[in-house]
Amino acid sequence: MEEQTILDEFNDADPTKKHILIMAHFGRAVYYAQLLEQQCVNMLAIQELCDKVSFTEEDVDECFSKYDFSKKTLGAFSNIIAESYNMNQVDIVELKEVIQMRNHYTHSYFRFNDVLFHSESGKLRMVKDFFRFTIKAKSIDVKLESYAAQYNTMNHVTEEKILSMMQSVKDEWSDKVIDESYDSTKKNN
Repeated sequence: MEEQTILDEFNDADPTKKHILIMAHFGRAVYYAQLLEQQCVNMLAIQELCDKVSFTEEDVDECFSKYDFSKKTLGAFSNIIAESYNMNQVDIVELKEVIQMRNHYTHSYFRFNDVLFHSESGKLRMVKDFFRFTIKAKSIDVKLESYAAQYNTMNHVTEEKILSMMQSVKDEWSDKVIDESYDSTKKNN
């Protein structure tokens, strides 16, 4: 989607609904930030698993949990990934910039910019900020996917194996009934 299309949609929206569009764009930006974070976890876990001669499903769960619940920051993860995956300097800088922006959007954007809600140009600026971040997050994610694919090929981790593992998780969860007892603050409980 082009930026101008997003801006036109926003400008044409019912003035009483513009705050909803702003939150939708913010939600999408945070979603892509989380995808980026998950991509980093995947890269670290797959690297660790590839270093083992063999591993069980429990090993896989334990490995992913180690990174999912780590006290290390995404910035620390990115340093490990940059070195382990031999990222070029341009991509390292881009990754670090996106992580810095992610931290800003998730921790302080509205605290620092709440006044933007009071003008049309301010609201438009928020939409632009969120859209532009989303584009940058998608861009570095594509690059990380490329690094991961190269690494996987080197280590004989096939796309079929990855898809099979993903399908296994989908199959396991497809018929589960999620009710009030499900704790969404925990992973896959």
